[in-house]
Amino acid sequence: MAREEDKGERLKPWGGSGEIILLTQNRISPYICLKSIEDAGMCRKRDCGGTDCNCPGGKTERFIQPCLLLALRNHPSYGYELLEKIFEFGFLDGPADPGMIYRHLRKLEEEGYVSSTWDTSGTGPARRYYRLTREGEELLRNWIPFMERNLKSLEKFLSLFRQSNSAKGGKK
Repeated sequence: MAREEDKGERLKPWGGSGEIILLTQNRISPYICLKSIEDAGMCRKRDCGGTDCNCPGGKTERFIQPCLLLALRNHPSYGYELLEKIFEFGFLDGPADPGMIYRHLRKLEEEGYVSSTWDTSGTGPARRYYRLTREGEELLRNWIPFMERNLKSLEKFLSLFRQSNSAKGGKK
C-alpha cells in the first residue's frame, strides 16, 4: 500500500479512520480525514471511560503510529521499552496494550518504515530491536502538518468555547 504509484488514488489507512492522501513524488502522507462525529471520537455515553465506545479520548490508537516512529527516531528499541516510551507522549490514559503495539510494529516493518534485528547477546530472552528507516523518518515528518493543523483547530475551538462561556458567565 505504501508504494502506490497513482497520485490521484485515495487509500484507507491501516491505523485509523478516513483516507490517506497521496502527495507528490509518489509518496503517501498519513493525513486522516474525519468523516463523521463517530470518527472524531465522540459518543453520547459519559461513563464508559473511552474503552468500549467512541468517547473523547477513546480513539488514541490513531496516534500510536507516529508515537512509535518518534520513539524510534533517536535509537533502536524493543517492544516493552517502546511501551514505556509511548506512554510519555500522553495519548494513552493507561498502559498500552502490548498486542496492539506489536501489531503496529509488524505493520510498520511490513511496509518498510522500521526494520528489526534480534539481540541474543544478553542473559535473558532474546529481544527484537526495531530501528526507524529513512522511509519511516519521512512518514514521521508527514505526520507533523496533520498534527499542527489539528493543534491549531483545537486551540481555536477552545478559545471560542472560553469566549462563549465567559460571555455567559460560566467557568473557563
